[in-house]
Amino acid sequence: MDACQTEDCVKVFDALVDQLYILIGTAHAFGMADALEAGFEEVHRSNMTKLDADGKPVYREDGKVIKSALFQAPDLDKVLKETYSM
Repeated sequence: MDACQTEDCVKVFDALVDQLYILIGTAHAFGMADALEAGFEEVHRSNMTKLDADGKPVYREDGKVIKSALFQAPDLDKVLKETYSM
């Protein structure tokens, strides 16, 4: 938090890399490391369907971004079946 507030890019980067280390290490421990990229792509694909037909975010009255009628949930079960021996 301090690094963000002081805009210390080296410390922010260090924190980000530490988080990646934990994330990738956990995925590796479960044998899922090779599935991470496909999982990320699927979640990104899903997130892009939250936009409206014009590619714009949809907002609630209080300003919170909500899912559009075009939303498609990510199919992580499919990704795992294709990339991970469950």
